[in-house]
Amino acid sequence: MANVTGSIRIKSAMRQRLASVPPGASGVTSSSVPIDLKFDVRTSGTDDDQADLKYTKTLSFAAAAQVLNLQSLTDVQGNAVVLARVKSIIGKFRGAVEGNTLKLGYAALTSNAWTSLVSNPGQITFEAYSTDANDAGFAILAPGDGYDVGASNRLLNLDPGAATFSLDLEIVGASV
Repeated sequence: MANVTGSIRIKSAMRQRLASVPPGASGVTSSSVPIDLKFDVRTSGTDDDQADLKYTKTLSFAAAAQVLNLQSLTDVQGNAVVLARVKSIIGKFRGAVEGNTLKLGYAALTSNAWTSLVSNPGQITFEAYSTDANDAGFAILAPGDGYDVGASNRLLNLDPGAATFSLDLEIVGASV
């Protein structure tokens, strides 16, 4: 089995100028609540802050949903990735146009749907359109216990509707 190490960093430094303070005036001119998320995997394993499995793939959508069986994936070397817990999911959209979305989960009750993140039925909708200056994507981090995966809780549906685009996807997790 391959070792999984690395880090995920998401940092926000968005600022908002207070309407009551004119530009150039002394005093408080902006407000912010910095957000700095991280998931460091320094040692491959299955404990908190560790992972031992990684699935990475560019998925191409052509107006049809794709279902990932989280207990039947392969890594970049073709080795089995059988997740018991998901610690992170990161996606970056490519080639989507304005109005394109990707829905995670199922619109109707489905056997073996992965319900640790999304109810069954239930969907999370992500805006898939990137601009020239910025990327569209999503990140879900759970570095402690992670989200459970099991025999009856393993199918992740990714539905682009009628859209055609690609998604760089990384799922990191633990085998137990």
